[in-house]
Amino acid sequence: MTRRARLVAIAIHACTVLGGSRALATTLARDPAPPGDAAYTVQGADARGHHSVRFGVTIDYSREPLVIVDASQRFERLVAEQLWAHALASYALAERFLFWADVPLLLTQSGPVDTGTALGDLRLGARARVLGPPREAPTLCLGAELWTPTGGDRPYVGENGWRAGPFVGVGEDAPVLAWSATLGATFRPGERFEGALTSRVGSAVVAGAAARVALDPAHTLRAGPELRTELVFGEGARLLDPRSTGLELLLGADWRIAGGPLVIGAAGGPGVGQLAGTPDYRIAARVVFSPEAAPRPPDEDGDGVPDASDACIDLRGERSGDPEMNGCPPLPPDRDEDSIPDAYDACPLEPGDATGIRSTHGCPKGAKP
Repeated sequence: MTRRARLVAIAIHACTVLGGSRALATTLARDPAPPGDAAYTVQGADARGHHSVRFGVTIDYSREPLVIVDASQRFERLVAEQLWAHALASYALAERFLFWADVPLLLTQSGPVDTGTALGDLRLGARARVLGPPREAPTLCLGAELWTPTGGDRPYVGENGWRAGPFVGVGEDAPVLAWSATLGATFRPGERFEGALTSRVGSAVVAGAAARVALDPAHTLRAGPELRTELVFGEGARLLDPRSTGLELLLGADWRIAGGPLVIGAAGGPGVGQLAGTPDYRIAARVVFSPEAAPRPPDEDGDGVPDASDACIDLRGERSGDPEMNGCPPLPPDRDEDSIPDAYDACPLEPGDATGIRSTHGCPKGAKP
């Protein structure tokens, strides 16, 4: 095993040696991207479909996500292996908004602390496309995630408090090349562990980038790399400090079976850094039900009437059985049906002519002002 000095664990061990009994209440789970996104841990920037629902299950295995060096400079695996299952669901609205939920479940964990099967911290998220057209074009999104402390204070499973993570993303999901990049932050209650060296777990800057390239003419098989990093700045930690920095590189591939809605895939790669939760390596697999929703027909004025049947393509209107009025604003009242609106008709109950004179405009011929 490589001599990776996990200083966050040194501090935990030092606290234990000095008589402390507090266990690290920081989850080691890695949050997967919403179902339908191309990458495993890096989100996309678009929201494909209208009233589109997708489901997925991601299995995540990490090797030695938490190792300590004891007072005798010996390595001790506090968490030698961890296996998570994530049940995910997402909902796309109007080709612009995406909402998702993630229910993580710890299946097994090996090490001195045995938690058994346990529920992790429920994650909720949303993002909105704010710049760029939908579908196969670069887009910019804003979003946020919220973690609830459903995992309780079980060591390495859940956290003691709520977490929130705003982010901005840019990307494109084209058939041949899908790519995305995100930058955000995670705000969480901080923990400071005093020992031979002080280690910190707390609020962090989170960034990632990913790409997927189609490997077949039908664009059903896609593969590519993704990179995700987390840099803690809470509790007085310095950015890029190795004791509070983690980086993971994954190479993943997905296959859309027979071009249908079912997608299966796998990814794996190494971790670098001493931040708690950064493993020697990670392996993940997923199954996703992700139907390709047909794009919404163009609607320039956004009135719900497609441009192809909209008689007033630049004016917001309403549906009508009259093809010449479909998608147009309603006409003003004209009770005598002389094509002069009542608001300008001097004789609103008698059909008349347009005279241009306020007192007789819309009145029958011969009418006196």
